[in-house]
Amino acid sequence: MVPEKMLELKAQGLLAAAATADAKTARLLARAFYTELREGGFTPEQVIAASNELLEAVTADLKARAATRADA
Repeated sequence: MVPEKMLELKAQGLLAAAATADAKTARLLARAFYTELREGGFTPEQVIAASNELLEAVTADLKARAATRADA
């Protein structure tokens, strides 16, 4: 459900608003993501691996943004 819900929000132009939401919204999204993964058959170890991939993607994005700003 989470990927479908995110696509739906993006189509409605609401994903950007969700991205700027408060910590409560982030917590709810994380819990929904976790629930969907577990209900989809992911083991706790696979959930951790997926979470690690997400963190690595965010880290790479932040590093790229910092490098772009440094070059400006």
